[in-house]
Amino acid sequence: MSEIIEESIVLISSSRPESSDVIGTGFLIHKGLRTIYILTCAHVIKAVGGEKSIQVYGKPAKLLASSNIDDFDLAIIQVEHQNLTNRPSLKLKRFERLFEKSVRVAKASMPSA
Repeated sequence: MSEIIEESIVLISSSRPESSDVIGTGFLIHKGLRTIYILTCAHVIKAVGGEKSIQVYGKPAKLLASSNIDDFDLAIIQVEHQNLTNRPSLKLKRFERLFEKSVRVAKASMPSA
């Protein structure tokens, strides 16, 4: 695995005591001065107890967007974490040719902070 990919991986856990043994991972995809944005799977959010229980290295995180687990199974979370802003963010690429039909990719702007 490439060093950039490894360094962009973060640990997601639950703030709920009854789910303290549940963990997942995500990828840092964008960072501001103190805020980072992470791409993970929607099933990770569900497993840690839902949007009010998400933590990244013990810091509370906010769910920004989530798809249905049965569809794309993706979620984006935001967390203020000064210690992670020095990590590289994973660069995402478009793979439209993998689909048999034409797809439209929605563009979202990420805040700078």
